[in-house]
Amino acid sequence: MNVRGGLAIRCPFGEGADQLLRGTFHPAHLALEVCQALYKEQRSDRRPVEVVKEDCLVKAQAFQSRFVEKQRGSLRHAFILQSGARRLEQVRPWTKISVMKTYRLNASLNLIGAFWPPSDTNDVMTGTLSTLGGHPYLLAAPRFKRLDADETRAAFLEFGTAPTLRRIDTLLGQTGAGLCTLFQLVEATGDGLTDLSKQMQIVGERWRIGSAVMGLHIASAESESIDCAAFYLTRIHRWLPSATQINFTEEGRSYLLPSKALEFFRFESPSLDAEVACEIFSGNTLRKSVPRIKLTPRKPRSLEWFVSIRPRLENFFTLFMGSSVSVKSVQLFRGKEEIGWFIKKTRNRRQKTNVQTWVRSNPAQIAAALERWFSVPDDQRPVEKTVLGMVRHSSLYTETEFLALAQALEAFGRLRFERGLIAKDEFKQGLTKLRDVITGIWGESEIAKRCAEALSTANEASYGYRVGQTYDLLSPEFATSLLGERAQFVQKVVQTRNYFTHLGIRKGPAVIDDGGELFLLNQRLHAFLRCVMLIDLGIPESALKEPILYQSTRWKLL
Repeated sequence: MNVRGGLAIRCPFGEGADQLLRGTFHPAHLALEVCQALYKEQRSDRRPVEVVKEDCLVKAQAFQSRFVEKQRGSLRHAFILQSGARRLEQVRPWTKISVMKTYRLNASLNLIGAFWPPSDTNDVMTGTLSTLGGHPYLLAAPRFKRLDADETRAAFLEFGTAPTLRRIDTLLGQTGAGLCTLFQLVEATGDGLTDLSKQMQIVGERWRIGSAVMGLHIASAESESIDCAAFYLTRIHRWLPSATQINFTEEGRSYLLPSKALEFFRFESPSLDAEVACEIFSGNTLRKSVPRIKLTPRKPRSLEWFVSIRPRLENFFTLFMGSSVSVKSVQLFRGKEEIGWFIKKTRNRRQKTNVQTWVRSNPAQIAAALERWFSVPDDQRPVEKTVLGMVRHSSLYTETEFLALAQALEAFGRLRFERGLIAKDEFKQGLTKLRDVITGIWGESEIAKRCAEALSTANEASYGYRVGQTYDLLSPEFATSLLGERAQFVQKVVQTRNYFTHLGIRKGPAVIDDGGELFLLNQRLHAFLRCVMLIDLGIPESALKEPILYQSTRWKLL
């Protein structure tokens, strides 16, 4: 029995092999040690050497598979397997055990392989998966061709014409690293050569890949064949509790790296019809854990469905941490054995984490907030996309940033509060009477139409009214500390917004057009929108005061 880091292992192949396991817990190393021990023990049978070798390898692989099955899903053990694989490759060929590599979203590729469409397995294209400028490409193997007279003439006529770009929805493939699937391939400028004088042509096709899955064959991005997915995000390991356990004694302290994941929360999501769990594994070092968000729908879902969840998770944790959070790896599961990794070029803004901007909450509150987050339909996500999109993706000019924040503030008020000042039926009756009066005065003239159009939106609350309603979501004391007095804040936002959107109007007394002051106003608006979004998710104001006030005023402290 070997116990280390919370991992207990008993070798099922006898005491001789069990003795070799002491002092190591790498599963690939374990399989190698077991295989070598069995080979020594079974050579006494005087069977043919190749038979003994094959029997040893089968048993060692079965041992490794059972070990990995218990640790399935942990990136830590995937890394251990990967590090152990190098040692396996250095020993005799018959002891080699292949191990699946892990891939990040922005993984760099350099693999040779063969690729074919799902509809025709005989239509095979060979080439190299490569990363150029951060984007994955398929570089097809060059083809040489001698041109006849007609082909030479056609090649000459093609010069100076815009090429017709071909598209391929899906390609299945086999590379040196295993199975793969390529999606949304678009033909790019190739590396071929046409020599008309010698009537020779070298065709070198280059295809830009929209996304890929390493380790699985998937018929299409829309086919519902994936049972589960795990999302690994940057930086949230600092915000979540650590899986490492520290025990203090008189002699010192000891660290325990549990082999089983720490479950932070788990709930059933009616909006996704799936189980959502946050699991935290012990990492390669004592300080860094490996958390993941695991989604297990009740029925298999498509790759497209799982990928659409990625930005929702990034925005959700960005909201709680106050700085950009992005998904670094997406692991896909199909059945009990098949595992794949999603690859796609992504662009995210890198920001340092600041513990003072973190919003802390208990697991139950975070789980309830995440379910509310998932339940928001796509047509009601403009605030999320605008505010958190700026945090995660882009840096804008101060004036442009203010206008985006003002628009998000208006969108939040429209979605959060009742649309009309009075009942819809009551307004409709009054509008009909007013239109009759206008027609009686001006008939069907242009001015009558303009007045009717203006009256049709009269029941909608004004921009300033919506800003005031959103202001009132905070307690008076907190709102004054964050934004200042209510009337002055509303006037400042409304007049500044009108000044930048309606050129030529008179500049109001509350307009902020100084670059420094507008920058500070933007920081307050960022903090304000983040605060009301978290309140809307059920997070109490008491948990928000310190991080939100710090976020809104930290630039004055510099």
